[in-house]
Amino acid sequence: MSYLNPRWENVAFAAFLILPTVPYPVCAAIVEEPSVSELMALGAPTLAWDKIQKKPQLNQKLQAEEIAQHRLSLYLRWGLDESRNDNGPQRLIPLNETVNNEQEFLTTYTRKNASAYLQVLGDQIVALSAKGDARMAIVRADELEKLTALPAYVSVARGDAFMQLEQPEKAVASYEYALTHALPGEIDPIPTQEMLFYALLDCGRYEQAEKLLSDLEPNTPQWVRLSATADS
Repeated sequence: MSYLNPRWENVAFAAFLILPTVPYPVCAAIVEEPSVSELMALGAPTLAWDKIQKKPQLNQKLQAEEIAQHRLSLYLRWGLDESRNDNGPQRLIPLNETVNNEQEFLTTYTRKNASAYLQVLGDQIVALSAKGDARMAIVRADELEKLTALPAYVSVARGDAFMQLEQPEKAVASYEYALTHALPGEIDPIPTQEMLFYALLDCGRYEQAEKLLSDLEPNTPQWVRLSATADS
């Protein structure tokens, strides 16, 4: 997976090796290989994953689950970036592979009440919705909702899936839920409100859409002007 090659992780690893951690310059002879915990603290889950795969004695099940979950979350971010920045025929390849890797995790680690399992299932819903597999995204969201309260970021993805299926009323409910229940920093409220605006329009709830537009104007005046032009 060359397009998922974690170059920035290699940079972080190199920085760990060359930055002095003692008062005198670090010599190659006294540099120790970073531990799994240190790699995770550096934000390098793929390197931590490679380490526990090469050294089975380090592969404690709970630690492996956590590392695998962080690794998959990183792949999801890369896949989303690729799909947004590339309009070519290969733009969805990273997301497709991410979904497959997430499914492998969900099949392997079957403790459905574990936080790592719930996180990966939520991330898979985001990936499915982003790559246009709306029906499966909704099915997976229903599964997650039976296990735990739906995270706000997953509710946004489910709303996007409903919009793809031209079910704006359900999309409105999903976006409103997300905006109401989001933890600080969990979602970007402006894009979610923008999608809510379009869902309200599709439902014919024009007064609510107009009110939302007026609420958005102080923060996104340019977007509001463009929306008004498009609707006129």
